[in-house]
Amino acid sequence: MKISAVIYSYKNKNLRGIVDSLISNTASDISVNIYDQHPIDRKEKFLDINYTHVFWDKIKSPCEYKAEFLINNSDDYVLILSDDVVVSKNWDIKLIDFIKDKNIIVSGMGNSVIKKTNNFYYEIESTYSDQFLISNIANTNFMFAHKDIWNKFSYPYYLKYHGEWLGLSLNAFRQNIDIYSAPSDIYSDLGERTIETLYTPFSKDHKYNKLMSDLKFGEDNENNKYYRTSAQFLNFHNIDREAINLLPYENNDVLYEPTNLNFQDVDHRKFLERVNRIS
Repeated sequence: MKISAVIYSYKNKNLRGIVDSLISNTASDISVNIYDQHPIDRKEKFLDINYTHVFWDKIKSPCEYKAEFLINNSDDYVLILSDDVVVSKNWDIKLIDFIKDKNIIVSGMGNSVIKKTNNFYYEIESTYSDQFLISNIANTNFMFAHKDIWNKFSYPYYLKYHGEWLGLSLNAFRQNIDIYSAPSDIYSDLGERTIETLYTPFSKDHKYNKLMSDLKFGEDNENNKYYRTSAQFLNFHNIDREAINLLPYENNDVLYEPTNLNFQDVDHRKFLERVNRIS
């Protein structure tokens, strides 16, 4: 059995340690793939893995990197891991044995439920459990499934951070793919959310209202497009559709990559003179 692991990291100084623990604690043959958004190209520290440096001010969505990886992967299983999670010894043996031929994803740990944090956002709340439990929650810190499962629903690449886990949960649910949380000892979450605590060049709320609008207003089973509807998803999680609120503002990024503009090639004069046009 071959596992491909993908980690998107944002300015995390402990990334090498996370990679080392993943490799040493995995019994199966594993390839590690990193998208490292950082001011410094650190490939010299990661010569033993598939390393991609992403310059720190790129606004491309982290979700896009993961979605593109899933499309191109050919290994038996895929692990999507955050850069602040330390897996336990032989974690993969337990999960592969549990999955077998089931049409499922294992994601997160413990007894997990969705809680509303304020008028606009939701979060995952987990308590201890020593069992696999159905949650239908895609915790983006840890997601594991057979490669074929990832091809049955779409990754919400249009999002950039907020709503990623919720969009994934909804998309998998509508395609009749159940998600189970793992026992609480499967990994340790260090909770170092650099993408939350540091400045990011992209909007973490990008297209968040699109997801919320889909949940609140979507009639998503026309022509039997889905096996299950968003209304059924909300009912499973005891979420009141009427209580879903859209952000009162649009905080979306531009749809082009600013670093690709010809303006970037203009010399120091762009800071000293008035520039009206780039030929």
